[in-house]
Amino acid sequence: MLRVGGPYVMHEQLEDLMADRDRANVTLQVLPFDTGAHPSMVGPFTMMTFLDPGDLGVVYLEHHTSSLFLETPGDSARTRSSGTQFRAARIPRMTREPF
Repeated sequence: MLRVGGPYVMHEQLEDLMADRDRANVTLQVLPFDTGAHPSMVGPFTMMTFLDPGDLGVVYLEHHTSSLFLETPGDSARTRSSGTQFRAARIPRMTREPF
């Protein structure tokens, strides 16, 4: 298994995330350390969906030098699959206990 970061790095990252967890527009989802590398780690993405059932949505990707909108059905399906895998592996609920 590929280890990503270490206990100290992970602790610092979680401390920063916990500072924003109570905001109404924030949903904090964290993978257990033992999960290792994951498809969602390539960078942030936003999956935008719409009320029209025939519209598969748009994927917005951010990179350190640019951003990109993906609109094909295949792009939407791959991104949705990555999000589904992430949600299946995440810690169910963040506690309010300090780390």
